[in-house]
Amino acid sequence: MKLKLINSDIEIKIVDKLIIGRKSQLKPFLLDSDLSREHFQLTIKNNQVFITDLHSTNHTYINGNVIEAGKEFLLKNEDKIKSGNQFFIFSVQPSVKDKSSFKQERDITQIANIDSLKELEINNKKSKKRKN
Repeated sequence: MKLKLINSDIEIKIVDKLIIGRKSQLKPFLLDSDLSREHFQLTIKNNQVFITDLHSTNHTYINGNVIEAGKEFLLKNEDKIKSGNQFFIFSVQPSVKDKSSFKQERDITQIANIDSLKELEINNKKSKKRKN
């Protein structure tokens, strides 16, 4: 299971527990002032990955929906996560599969996800403007 930072080559393997934020081990890559020091946590339980917002200032979003701070949410394959100005895609690594067909599928999925994340970001900006 892994987390991919969109528009970069960064892929993070999730082993047991992982905290994402400015204070995390990924600090050189996450210099985002809208990202809390400890923004969200990923935890593996019973071979499933759960995400918890760690009471971040700017919230954590799954597929465009804000998640309640302190509460665990089950992640599904290809879920899109937004924290601060960072976009991630959660993916479950496939079992034995032809690598070339997987790479082709992955490339197509990433293109589709990047397009939908751009649309999500535009919609979020429009919502913020309406609130102000």
